[in-house]
Amino acid sequence: MSVILVGGGGHAKVVVEILRRLSCDVIGYCDDHAEVFEDYHYLGKVAELPSVDYPECSIIVAIGDNRARKKIVGCLSKYNFYTAVHPTAAVADDAVIQHGTMIMANASVNSGTLVGCHVIINTNASVDHDCTIGDFAHVAPGSHIAGGVVVGEGTIVGIGSAVLPQVKIGDWVTIGAGSVVNHDIPDGAIVFGVPARIWKSSELES
Repeated sequence: MSVILVGGGGHAKVVVEILRRLSCDVIGYCDDHAEVFEDYHYLGKVAELPSVDYPECSIIVAIGDNRARKKIVGCLSKYNFYTAVHPTAAVADDAVIQHGTMIMANASVNSGTLVGCHVIINTNASVDHDCTIGDFAHVAPGSHIAGGVVVGEGTIVGIGSAVLPQVKIGDWVTIGAGSVVNHDIPDGAIVFGVPARIWKSSELES
């Protein structure tokens, strides 16, 4: 599989390691700030990519910021998107992982779960049975989502957080690191604590 990497930050470094383990042929990478990967060909800024034709390549948008990832994906609609699953990740046979998603080392996605497009399930994170993870969400390292949970589009579940069973979390929510979420959270909220409480309800922007 031939892949073009979009992004040159820390998250992209982790994704590159997955691509290596999967024996992907990384054609090159795009990044707006600097040439950071000595082993791969620099293809220029992200905005330049749509004007170049790579008909046999897939794209993976390896950018950690959820809003930035969504914006860039919207500019690359003519490409196919690659889904990267680390070989040490445990993904149930009946779990559905949609395109462009990245599942990192030692993560788990259990039976009956749907993971949307361009999601990050990060290192050592777990998503239990019958969950729905919306497009462009990020389940951060070491966080755990119990069964039957719904996580909305663009939401970040912070490092080391826990979400209890059957909770529904809205779109573009920020859950602070180490929080325990035991109740539904509305769109656009910022929450943290044990148990998690709403610190700020922001205007929803997508």
